[in-house]
Amino acid sequence: MATETTAVVHPGDIIQGTDGTERHGHFYLVTECHRWGVGAVSRFNHNGIDHEVYHRFHPGQFVVVGTAYILPPEIAQARKDSLKHAAEVARETKQ
Repeated sequence: MATETTAVVHPGDIIQGTDGTERHGHFYLVTECHRWGVGAVSRFNHNGIDHEVYHRFHPGQFVVVGTAYILPPEIAQARKDSLKHAAEVARETKQ
């Protein structure tokens, strides 16, 4: 996903919420990219129980901070597929 105001985002990227809601300032792992924005998860431990919460972000509600160093296998594969697709689109647009 890319717009004039946001960077290209791929699964496995780390984003930070900037939308002024309770998500503002928190960090998330992008799990899926769509035309409307991205799906991302936050993981945390509360009272000894691990939790994972899914969030949707539209362009302008987040900034890309970087790329996660270690990824779950399914997100690593989604990132690989996304990068391959982005390279194919770039080649096609240059022709």
